[in-house]
Amino acid sequence: ASLTRHCLQLSKMISSRMWATQNPLRQFSKQIPDEAVKKMERKDIDFDRYYDLSQAEVGELLRNPKLGRTVHRLIHYLPRLDVAAQVQPITRSTLRVELTLLPDFKFDVKAHGPGVLFWFFVEDSDSETILHSETFYLRARFAEEEHTVSFTVPIGEPIPPHFFIRVTCDQWITPDTIVPVSFRHLILPS
Repeated sequence: ASLTRHCLQLSKMISSRMWATQNPLRQFSKQIPDEAVKKMERKDIDFDRYYDLSQAEVGELLRNPKLGRTVHRLIHYLPRLDVAAQVQPITRSTLRVELTLLPDFKFDVKAHGPGVLFWFFVEDSDSETILHSETFYLRARFAEEEHTVSFTVPIGEPIPPHFFIRVTCDQWITPDTIVPVSFRHLILPS
């Protein structure tokens, strides 16, 4: 799983011409001054926390209220999905997984094109093995709607305590969404 993750990350870094450790807003280099991005990189704040800030708070952080509005808008252009997972056993060795996806970004055709591709990886509890992978293409006209994706995943004996579902964007360097799925209350058919 880690090799796949690193290869996808490397591919995104090459196409974006930036390091994954840099601020994702560097992907909007024509719309935001370099100084603002460097100022944000000097702050010791996890990028996920910027999603929760208001325009005024971003402006205060940058000490530029006018720029805060632009940066806030661009933060919410970065593709990400809210993911909820439900697991249902089909047999003792197969689970049906249903993901409910809700886009959590402002879709802009100028920035994103006709759609955005996402990858789903179902990883074992150690994040060493990929149990299932799948793609999801979010089209512009469906960017405000909730979506459902279903697939099956094999499980072995003994039953692992949980697995992780990792959702990552194919083209944009953004933080991954990781959803833990617990098997604590899972009852398998006999």
